[in-house]
Amino acid sequence: MPREPDPSPAGVAPPDSAAASVVELAWALLDAYTRMKAASDRLTAAEGQSTPRLGVLREVAVHGPSTVAQIARQRGVARQGIQRLADELVDAGLARFTPNPAHQRSPLLALTRAGRDVTRRLLARQDAVARAIAPHLEPTSVRQAADVLRAFGELVSSVDLPGGMRGARRRPAPRLTGRVVR
Repeated sequence: MPREPDPSPAGVAPPDSAAASVVELAWALLDAYTRMKAASDRLTAAEGQSTPRLGVLREVAVHGPSTVAQIARQRGVARQGIQRLADELVDAGLARFTPNPAHQRSPLLALTRAGRDVTRRLLARQDAVARAIAPHLEPTSVRQAADVLRAFGELVSSVDLPGGMRGARRRPAPRLTGRVVR
């Protein structure tokens, strides 16, 4: 006979506490991320790209030419990973490194025409998915959820973690306008 799960296993906040609500939010977010990542991987593969590459392409499309370090900070990841993706995008002809007038040793990553075209097509595919999902959600609730997730992300980035570590540092998540730098 299957055993019912313990609603409050060792080390987990009581089910009626505010901390339990935060844990529930975190697990729901991780589940949604996993599903979104799988869908994004399928979507980007149709253009011969990957979700991480799309992240870098979109970052440059939205914010304009940026250094690898700027992109890494914005995405809350290691610079080395972004450098590898940037090099792949350059090798694929989707981006190029251009001189940075502010720092001679940190070139700017800029999109090529092909990079802008691929980014537009991929973002159009994402828009199609969003249009399919949108009728099933209340717009006000979606905006509120986005606000909660932005605040949650900022708190995760600033909280003291066990062992004296701090959460990932990054700029606040931007409100998306749908505009892409041309």
